Amino acid sequence: MRAAAHLLTGALLINLGEAAAAERELDQALTRFRRLGERWGADQALVARADLSSTRGRHEQAMAILEEAMEVLAGLGDREDVGQILIRTASERPRAGQMAQAEADLEAADRIAHEVGAEDQKLHVRLTRADLARWQGRLDEARKLLDGAIADYRRGGFPVEQVHAIAMVARGHIDVVTGDLRAARDCHDQALRVALTTRDRPVIARVLGLAAAIALADGDAGRPAELLGAAEVLRGMPDEADADLRAVQTAARTALGDRGYTLAFGRGTARPREEVLAALAAEVSSAAGRPAGPAGRTPPR
Repeated sequence: MRAAAHLLTGALLINLGEAAAAERELDQALTRFRRLGERWGADQALVARADLSSTRGRHEQAMAILEEAMEVLAGLGDREDVGQILIRTASERPRAGQMAQAEADLEAADRIAHEVGAEDQKLHVRLTRADLARWQGRLDEARKLLDGAIADYRRGGFPVEQVHAIAMVARGHIDVVTGDLRAARDCHDQALRVALTTRDRPVIARVLGLAAAIALADGDAGRPAELLGAAEVLRGMPDEADADLRAVQTAARTALGDRGYTLAFGRGTARPREEVLAALAAEVSSAAGRPAGPAGRTPPR
């Protein structure tokens, strides 16, 4: 029971943006699961740990953890979980330039998903393929994959709204790159509405990353830096893995200079989380044409 409690607490802390505390809980969960010989629980703790390592930019560490997770699953015969590890590994490989291996992982995961009838896994394969296409500049292919996956998500009643929000963010980044800022804003607004309902702060931080990209494309360099700072507050750590954020950060720093960027970013990180969330709730309420309640009132700046 204690191992499961540490695992669940770690997952909750990730959603709350308490990354360091989450890592401690996951490490305790992993130690206890190993002691018990409980491989499924150990696998879940390892995958969550790999995600945090990836976000911190520790690619080699993330890959090593995922390889260990695959070994843990080897004797369980749970092919669906193996497929999920393959998808997660495929999303990590491009950071080492391993595009061919990533595609092979997705092919294997897709076969498993079709053989076991895992509809959610099929969706994740398509979304990861869209990311790979986008990162390689194949924007038409990425757009088609995302539009199809988003449509299927909305029809299929999938229970994880975080996936919906993240897909809309990816779609919005394509629109930014192609210069359709109106469409990008529409994706942002939809993603923000969905993300706020999840109360998942790292997912909300991704939406702020899209807002930063839109503001930068609109000719404002200071606002993106501030938004990236606020996103870090919600996430509870820097995101060193997201190529979209790195591009915005580099462009904003070039425009503002190191000192200007640091000041603007600092304005974002100085804002308390609850203030950031309240402002975002007010933004959604305003867009819907209704006044925000007390918890969603835009705070003074």
